[in-house]
Amino acid sequence: MLSFAGAEDGPFTWESAVYHRAGLLNPRLVTTGFWAEFELGCMGVFGTDDTRTTPAMAAYTYPYDGQQGIDTTFGCLEIPNPCESVPGNDGSKATGFISSVQFNGPWSRIQGARVAAAQLLPDGGAPLPITVEDQGNGNGGFLDGGFDVIPQQPLAEGTWYTGSAAGTVEAASPGFEELSVPFSVSWRFKTILVPRDPGLALSVAGGRPRVSSSNPTPIELAIRDGGTRRFSLRLHSAGRGRFRATAPTRRLRTVRWQVCASQPADAGGVWKPDRTCVRGSPLSLDVDVLYASKYLVRLRIKAPSSAVGRPARVVMKTTDGLPPARANVILRPKSRLDLRGIPATGASLRVSVKPFRKRGIPQRVRAVSKHLHWAAAPSARAPHPRRR
Repeated sequence: MLSFAGAEDGPFTWESAVYHRAGLLNPRLVTTGFWAEFELGCMGVFGTDDTRTTPAMAAYTYPYDGQQGIDTTFGCLEIPNPCESVPGNDGSKATGFISSVQFNGPWSRIQGARVAAAQLLPDGGAPLPITVEDQGNGNGGFLDGGFDVIPQQPLAEGTWYTGSAAGTVEAASPGFEELSVPFSVSWRFKTILVPRDPGLALSVAGGRPRVSSSNPTPIELAIRDGGTRRFSLRLHSAGRGRFRATAPTRRLRTVRWQVCASQPADAGGVWKPDRTCVRGSPLSLDVDVLYASKYLVRLRIKAPSSAVGRPARVVMKTTDGLPPARANVILRPKSRLDLRGIPATGASLRVSVKPFRKRGIPQRVRAVSKHLHWAAAPSARAPHPRRR
């Protein structure tokens, strides 16, 4: 037996591979050996001992009776491939997890099992379509004297199943007399429930937090905008498996705020816990001086999307006592503005935007201040800026 990229699971690497599992769980197995290195694992089974008998017939099921956390599918990666025994399956279509049953008893040899009837029944549901491999069917020769039950379709998550079968064990007595011993066996197991990510989404619409999730359980909401406000929101169906709610509160009150939504795991274990936050803070402009001389000052102003369309006030004060140069500009993602030139002694520049609300959320843009200076070379000609 050989496993690639799964050696960290030890012998459990072969748990779902029914023919390999049968060799590991043979009641008369004598010796095993396991080796793992470089993400490669190898498991060996070294013969059986027919003196390892039981006083009466014993049936060993896998999953064992009452086992939980069983996979819902078998991925058809075993060689030989049990999926090929399922009618209409070319060996590539996943089946449900395959149950196996093996036997021991007071016999000198176990030749195999023949199944007369078998069933796999989910709690509260109808029997599933199954395929049985035994001594006379499919790859039953790889099952070490037992049989398997293959669900033709993947199993449901988090569901209890009851398997049952009846038939005969073909064996030989200590005197080598051929025997056909009837059996009837049943077992129960529960499939694994894989918690899902609910995809919790949080946004702010009209200044109020809005949440949506695939998990319908209530959401805890915390709003920090000067103080802390907490809410428990019940979600309402928004269609297509999504649920939504808007916080019943006043709009956000400050420029700097944080809203966090958290949703615990539900009691049934279907959903994972989830948490997400959104934040607001003062906006920033990026002001670059592209050119400065005693003739002209050219500015480039980059604005964040929330400030686009707002009027910005630009004031440049020189140090020579001249009146300030003032200008207004409607902000774009990138805006350019020309002001009069500055003397060699320099000037101070300030770009500001009045506070405003956008989509119900308070906004403030940090003012930008810069010091400008231009010194002419003694014999240099006045440069002419290139217009773009």
